[in-house]
Amino acid sequence: AASAGARHRLVAASTSGRGGTEGEVEAATSESWLLRKDRTYSRFIHDDVGSQVPHWVGETLERLGSGLLWFPMTAAALALACRSERLAAAALLAKFFAGLVLDVVYVGSMKGIFRRKRPPYSSHKAYQTVIKVDSFSMPSGHTSRSVFVALFALLAARRAVHGTWAAAPICVWATATAFSRVIMGRHYLLDVAVGAAVGTLNACSLDLLLSETALKSLLQSALS
Repeated sequence: AASAGARHRLVAASTSGRGGTEGEVEAATSESWLLRKDRTYSRFIHDDVGSQVPHWVGETLERLGSGLLWFPMTAAALALACRSERLAAAALLAKFFAGLVLDVVYVGSMKGIFRRKRPPYSSHKAYQTVIKVDSFSMPSGHTSRSVFVALFALLAARRAVHGTWAAAPICVWATATAFSRVIMGRHYLLDVAVGAAVGTLNACSLDLLLSETALKSLLQSALS
């Protein structure tokens, strides 16, 4: 009991030094070592690194990684490709759209299971959530989506004549988006790491299991 009390006072002192709330102190004393370290380093990045990054940069990356942008944009491109009967492009876009849908399913399910609260040291009032489960923190949906987009582009570029270097700007964007989630205080580092793993598994499994040739044949039959 004495050691627990000492640990509580130590955590309270460290969090109060950075303006930690009583809720943060209670959470920190009841969490595992990994989650306590996750909170500590995430708070450091938010306070020390985030103060050096203009807020508009994080907001811009947040908007560019939103599903509210990627879903309608992909649906419109897919409809245009089908209308002009560009079956190869339509098959690629259909595969990409399926990956976006799977990303929402994976992330939404995991958020509902973990139900981890977002960092308390950043205001989330202006943050737009589409469904209730999106108010939870684990994993980062922006990270999983941006990593999926980057790896999908990388795998597609590998099969094209231009090579993988063509996807380099998208990979830079995905990396910046992932770090911005911690800098803005939207997520903890562990949320971002799990989100990156989800996006990687989504892109790689989709590449292995869903054939563009089969999708092209399916679209050809549907459009004929």
